[in-house]
Amino acid sequence: MFILPFLMFVFLLALGEDYNILVISTIREEAASGDEGTEPDPEPATSQSR
Repeated sequence: MFILPFLMFVFLLALGEDYNILVISTIREEAASGDEGTEPDPEPATSQSR
């Protein structure tokens, strides 16, 4: 009875860790490429709250 919630917890924890590794490796690749992202946006976002 207790095994299903435990396995779901372990699965979701492992999935979260895999996602964390993916995000960190993407950040490191972007940092290594030298692109700092300092270019301005082509069109600034405007809010029209009328």
